Amino acid sequence: MNAAVFSLLEEAFDRCDGASPAQREAIIAELGKSSPDAAAQLRRMLDLPPVSQAAVAELIGEVAMEALDLEPRRVIGKYTLLSVLGEGGCGIVYLAEQPAPVHRLVAIKIIKPGMDTRQVLARFNDERQALALMDHPSVVTSIDAGSTDDGHPYVVMPLIPGLSITQFCDEEKSSVEDRVRVMVKVCRGIEHAHAKGVIHRDIKPANILVVRHEGEVLPRVIDFGLAKALTDPLTPHATVTLAGQIIGTPEYMSPEQAEGLGADVRTDIYSLGAVLYELLAGVPPIDSKALRSQGPQGLASAMQAASVAAPSRHMPGGLRRELDWIVLRCLEREPQRRYATVAALADDLERYLAGDRVQAGPPAKLYRAARWCVKHRVLLLAIAAVALSVVAGLVYAEQARRRAEQVARVTRSILTSVDPAVARGRDIELLLMMIDQSKAAIDDPSLDPRVELDLRETFALAYGTVGHHLEAGVHARRADELVRRFEGERSARRLPMLRVILLANKNGAVTDTEAVAMNEAVDASMVEIARANAAGDPTLPLVTEVEIMSARGGLPESRMRAALDGCRAAFGDRSVHTIRMLREVAHRLIDERKPEGAAMIEEARRLALETFGPDHPLVHSSLSVEMLGATLCECTPEETYRRLVDLTRERAPDAERVLGWRSRQLAYVYNNCGRSLSRLGDHAGAIVQLERALDIESRARTDASGVARLARMNLLEAAILGDRPDIVAACDARIFELEPEGPALGVGPYDDIINALASKGESPMLDRWRQAKSRRHPEAR
Repeated sequence: MNAAVFSLLEEAFDRCDGASPAQREAIIAELGKSSPDAAAQLRRMLDLPPVSQAAVAELIGEVAMEALDLEPRRVIGKYTLLSVLGEGGCGIVYLAEQPAPVHRLVAIKIIKPGMDTRQVLARFNDERQALALMDHPSVVTSIDAGSTDDGHPYVVMPLIPGLSITQFCDEEKSSVEDRVRVMVKVCRGIEHAHAKGVIHRDIKPANILVVRHEGEVLPRVIDFGLAKALTDPLTPHATVTLAGQIIGTPEYMSPEQAEGLGADVRTDIYSLGAVLYELLAGVPPIDSKALRSQGPQGLASAMQAASVAAPSRHMPGGLRRELDWIVLRCLEREPQRRYATVAALADDLERYLAGDRVQAGPPAKLYRAARWCVKHRVLLLAIAAVALSVVAGLVYAEQARRRAEQVARVTRSILTSVDPAVARGRDIELLLMMIDQSKAAIDDPSLDPRVELDLRETFALAYGTVGHHLEAGVHARRADELVRRFEGERSARRLPMLRVILLANKNGAVTDTEAVAMNEAVDASMVEIARANAAGDPTLPLVTEVEIMSARGGLPESRMRAALDGCRAAFGDRSVHTIRMLREVAHRLIDERKPEGAAMIEEARRLALETFGPDHPLVHSSLSVEMLGATLCECTPEETYRRLVDLTRERAPDAERVLGWRSRQLAYVYNNCGRSLSRLGDHAGAIVQLERALDIESRARTDASGVARLARMNLLEAAILGDRPDIVAACDARIFELEPEGPALGVGPYDDIINALASKGESPMLDRWRQAKSRRHPEAR
């Protein structure tokens, strides 16, 4: 079989991949017209069962040997060919033996038969030149080069008996952190290539082989067959890539490659991001069928039309958000929005591993802000007009006051749209940035007190809706003080601020002892105000009662049921007030382990979903309570834990989309999911979820909050049982840094930590936790 027929066989075999049986028969028949022998060979290859893919490679090798007129054991230079290993971009790679001066096995890459065109030969020479420049442990280098007797050029490389990076990590069951560590080494290798002036342009899992040597994981980047010089050509023919020519592998190819445009270091950064994406998520960032179905001409448009989800969306256990940011920054469509260098990418991955702040940040924040501004340009023009009117009005005091009040009203309508009920699943991060940037305006001593009141109310409500209850409480207290000054003690305007104060107290603004007396006083004030204003709104006392219940919780069941009955009578089953009150009663019953509560919380969710649709916060904002309700079923503990994990995987992504990542609901949910995974023995998965809960709570509120303390305790237990000494040391140190006497939590978390430590044997850490338990719970000795 000559080289031309072999090329036809190879092309036909590739076309059969994924084809139906009828399509395969048509391909075989078409090949038979040119070569009956090749058609018979193709049928043999396709008839092999899936488990015999190694035999397919052997058949290809036999045909390749025949096409090159090379027999096994034939000597080329000082190397003896043994078998075919695989194919590169423009050559076939053979296993060969080098007898002297060092006896060893090597890999020899020889130009493919039928591909010895001027352009391909020039590219092959470029690869040989590129390999000669390399000197890095993560990049394969060349040992020798030459040509066969019949003029086929070859290059000799060390034999890398490894698996592709994805196969290696999957077979080793590598953790997320271990996968990131091996990618850091890959990045350092590509950084070295870039420093030598070489862009790889075909980075993909198959071109990154990984071996374990003396306990160390060593990746090696291979196949620089598409390499190109950054500045001066590698050879006089290094510019053989024609304008508009598409080269590379579609799943890992940058958009500019797909369009046939020029390549620079950011081309490799995109490919590294695609490899990292698949390494984490198990799938390429863009579906292979969607890309390849369009053919070469439609590849660029297919990439533009495709959307890339965060890799965490494909993972049952999720990822820390920073890793999503890093990957998505690599995969930005516009090269200028990616990392500027591979070194910057590697540094950010190392920051992630060290637990430091990464440079990536939320993907394309400024870009999304610009897009938001374009989308809402009418609104922004209105804001700008109002702002200009304020500047002009400062010349005239009375006009300034009136216009400032207008600004306050416009500002309130904008900033309070962070409320999930208003945002309805849209990105609220830009609005939160606006809030943070606007806080300084309130501290201006020249600000009119009435304008300050409007702004304080605005900030209190905005921060409260995203779970920043402590910050909200600060603004609410000042706003309430100003309302009493201007409108009196019984003004209905006080009610929303008093509810915010109750929520702040519940979330740690004051100590538990102070909160009891303070909440009773606030509760009484709200009831008195509602009754005083009932003539103008007869439902105000009932609505106020609902607000008190939802802000405080833990009130007598009889009072809560009476409020629920009142809501049903006054508003019907499908009102916001009734659904909220139904949830509060359900929560109370679930806390008391009464199965009736589980049915009620499901009813509340059903009513919210049917009435307001899937993007309303009422559908999602009791997910943590629903998880507690799920524990009331008549199941074994293991079945209960699995239900909690399944509920998190099913519902948490939508809850985060609607409520925003700052929601305390999500911190509760991920904490409960993590604890459940730990009880099921999946300590690695538990660590991911508990770190996510701790990340949300510490960034949105404080890492000293009650939820953060509980998540950190659960994380410590999972890390002990999962043999993660790095996490154990960090958690243990932080726990006692915050509370030297031991965390102010119940005896249960202490017992969990002590039992986990005891399972590993006696240690000073175990003694310290026993002593802390004795100090906090002397009755439990």
